[in-house]
Amino acid sequence: MDFSDELELAYLAGFFDGEGCIVISEYTNPVTSKRPGYQSMRLRIFVGNTNLDVLQLFVSRFGGSINCKRVYGNRKQLWTWSAATREAASALSLMLPYLTVKSEQAEIAAEFQSTMGQWFGLTDDMIGNRRALREAILILNNSGRTHYKPRSPKVGGRSEGL
Repeated sequence: MDFSDELELAYLAGFFDGEGCIVISEYTNPVTSKRPGYQSMRLRIFVGNTNLDVLQLFVSRFGGSINCKRVYGNRKQLWTWSAATREAASALSLMLPYLTVKSEQAEIAAEFQSTMGQWFGLTDDMIGNRRALREAILILNNSGRTHYKPRSPKVGGRSEGL
């Protein structure tokens, strides 16, 4: 990775720390679907902003898609970038070294996504583990705490106290 790649990842991670969201959703298929009642979970990440150019950087770096949100009144247009499942886990993995506020959620999301290779024959323990990881993300997202720990500036390759 060259310097510009690293700088771009650090920028996107900082943007994600401030404007992004990590979600593990759980849903049940409707009765009208091919597999009614089937329960599923998936990892999703989002960034919402009024600056479309920044969100296009997320798409070019990580994939995913951008959606336009309905605007009411004289508000600015809001756009949302999102990625799901493996694409989301890959984006979080690349941003993780630069995340501060959402680093714990990103680590939990990676652990969750690593459990998603098996679709059939899930044990109650496997399902319980996935739900526990989902709950951990919900708690962190709703805690109002940032879990931000300032890093000491590095001088000569060593961390120095502030």
